[in-house]
Amino acid sequence: MRILFVIFLCFMLSLGAEDVCFITLHSNASLHFAKLAQVLTREKISWQVMAGEASEAALKEAKVAHHKISVWTNKKSMKELSPKEREAIAKLVVKTCKKAKVVVTDISEGLMVDIHKELASISSARRFVYYDNPEGYVPGEYSLYFEEVLRTEPQGVVFANKHLKEEDVYGGHKQKMSLDSFQKVGLGLMLMDDAEKMLSLSHTKQLIRQDLFEKLGIKDEKQKLLVYLGGCNTLYFYQAFPFFLRSIEENIGHSFFENALLLLQQHPRAKQEGSIDLYELLARGFPFQVFLSPIPTLEMLSCADLVYYYQSSLIPKIALAKKPLVQVTPEPLEDMTTRLRLVDSVLDPKDFVPYSLKALSTTYEQQSLKRLQEALGYDEKWETHFIDFVRSLF
Repeated sequence: MRILFVIFLCFMLSLGAEDVCFITLHSNASLHFAKLAQVLTREKISWQVMAGEASEAALKEAKVAHHKISVWTNKKSMKELSPKEREAIAKLVVKTCKKAKVVVTDISEGLMVDIHKELASISSARRFVYYDNPEGYVPGEYSLYFEEVLRTEPQGVVFANKHLKEEDVYGGHKQKMSLDSFQKVGLGLMLMDDAEKMLSLSHTKQLIRQDLFEKLGIKDEKQKLLVYLGGCNTLYFYQAFPFFLRSIEENIGHSFFENALLLLQQHPRAKQEGSIDLYELLARGFPFQVFLSPIPTLEMLSCADLVYYYQSSLIPKIALAKKPLVQVTPEPLEDMTTRLRLVDSVLDPKDFVPYSLKALSTTYEQQSLKRLQEALGYDEKWETHFIDFVRSLF
C-alpha cells in the first residue's frame, strides 16, 4: 500500500506526567496558554505546551518553551488532512500528554476533536476546552469546532471572558448551546498587550509609514491608508470578503477613493493555506493601488487611517487603541464594538462611503471605551481563579 503521508513530531516522545498539558494550533490561544504557564511555573505545577502551525510560530517569537507539532505531507495545512491523517496525528500527540492530570486544548481545527476523542479512550486526564474569543458567538469554523469538541464530553470549558460563564454561547449555525452538564470557568484573562503596543507604536507612526512605503517600493504621496483585516474561515472567504469587494465596486467612482491605498492584512493561517482573498482582490482591477501588507499586523494597524473588518477577536483591542473601524458584513453580525455603538456596520454597499467618512471624523468617547473594557470580561484576579481551578482537579 502506498504511503500517503509521513508524520513527524518535533518533540521528545517522552511519557512524562506533567500536571497540565496545553495543546494549541491558534496563535491567540497559544499566547493565553503562555500566560497560564507562567502562573503554573510560579506555583511549582509542571506543564508543557504542544503547538503547531500559527501557534508554534507565535510561541517561538515570544520565546516560550513548547513542543512543536509538525506535519509533513503533500498538503499545505492540517485543515486539508483527511480524517484518517488527523486521527493518526492525534494518536501521536496524545502519547505525549496522556499521563497529564489536566489537558486543555484550544478551539482551532478538527484535529482538536480527534485529540479529545483519543484522550477519552486511553487517558484519565481531565479534559477542558479553552474558549479564548471574548464573543459568545464566532461565525465560521470556530463555533462548529467548539460544538464538535463538546460532543466528546470533556469535563468543561474555560472562558477567557469571565462573563461568558453566565451568558449564552452559540455553536455552529448560531444554535444556542446547553452547557449545563459541563464545568464552566470564567477566568477573566484578556491580553491587552496588543492594544498597548498599538498605542505605543502610534508615536512612531511616521517612521512605520516610511518603512511601509519603502517595502512597497512606491512613493509616499500622502495616500489615505485603508486596511482590510482579513479572516480565515468559510464564511469570510465566500460571503464576507466578496461583499467587501462588491461594496467597493459599487462606490468606485466616489472621491473618497482618490489618492487611496488599500492594503490587505491577511490572517496568518490564510497566508499558510493559500491566498484566495489576495487573488480575488487583485483580480478586481480597482483604479487605485492595492497591496498585500508587507509589515506586521500591529505596525500596519498603528499607521492605518481606517480599518475595515468582518469579524476578529482583535477588534476590541483596535478600538481601545482608538483606531477608526468599520465593520463590513453581508448580514447582521453583532460584536462588542457594534453592540456598544462604537463602530458602524455596513450591511448595504450604499453605506460604505458614508460610514467610512464618519469613522474618519469620529473619536471614541472615554465612557464607551470603559464599557468595552468591561464587556471583554477582564478580572484582575484571573491568576487566582486559574490556580484554584487547577488545584481543584488534582
